[in-house]
Amino acid sequence: MANDDIHIKVFGRSEIGSVRRQNEDGFAVVDLGRSAALDALSEPIDIHVDGFGVLLAVSDGMGGAHAGDVASALTLHTLRMELLAGTGGTPEAALVASIERANQRVYQVASTDAERTGMGATLTAVLVHAGRAVVAEVGDSRAYVLRGERLVPLTRDQSYVQGLIEQQVLRDEDVQDFEHKHVILQAVGIRPSLVVALNRFDLRQRDRLLLCSDGLTNEVSEEEIRLALAEHADVDAACTRLVECAISQGGADNITVVVADLDGSGLPVSTEEEPVSVETIQAFDWLESGRTDDLVPSA
Repeated sequence: MANDDIHIKVFGRSEIGSVRRQNEDGFAVVDLGRSAALDALSEPIDIHVDGFGVLLAVSDGMGGAHAGDVASALTLHTLRMELLAGTGGTPEAALVASIERANQRVYQVASTDAERTGMGATLTAVLVHAGRAVVAEVGDSRAYVLRGERLVPLTRDQSYVQGLIEQQVLRDEDVQDFEHKHVILQAVGIRPSLVVALNRFDLRQRDRLLLCSDGLTNEVSEEEIRLALAEHADVDAACTRLVECAISQGGADNITVVVADLDGSGLPVSTEEEPVSVETIQAFDWLESGRTDDLVPSA
């Protein structure tokens, strides 16, 4: 096979959960080389990764009556269309510019429609391009990679709780009773500008990516997530297991999960000892951005 042989098998599910009356989550899978958007999947799909790349994204809308579902859908649509249109520059620059455009679009709609005032959305997006994954985050939807038996976080929650934990003001065991445990520090569309946290890492054969909304991570521990990903060979089975875990443990929020497997001779083979080396391109600074007047009600 050719050295550029890289393919990705992907599946996603978005469920309303056990409590909410509507689903404000959404996800996108976009084959940028073929201008193909695959937002509703009935079975896993296999995509050849060419020079344009493949986009995976999860968005969790917030605002409830303020149209959180509109915010997440508009965020994903704008991101997709901007990347398909081509913004030029590096994949990293294109992804950031597209997210900034999505923020402007959601903010504009929220500012001009009284019924949608205050709406916003989280966004976590992974652009798979030329053997590398570029990971962008706004809010607290997460991305992980499973390499071998190790589950490695690719994002860092932009939440009030996470900032206090990192400052050693709050302990992990106290989070459950903390008043602001569901508050995030920024979201797409809430303010005129935002800071896109951006990481990247080199992919290996048999890497498994996970993108998810907090409807999964608020209910299911990272060890349970790791086991579900490691024990199910098929991406759709892994998705189903993760959703079932979240629902069985309460399902208090919408649950969205995207699982993608990377393979092909264009990717190096990883060894058991090889770590996932994640490079930070742009970080979200909690001390700079985490003022109490910047708190955003979570979904």
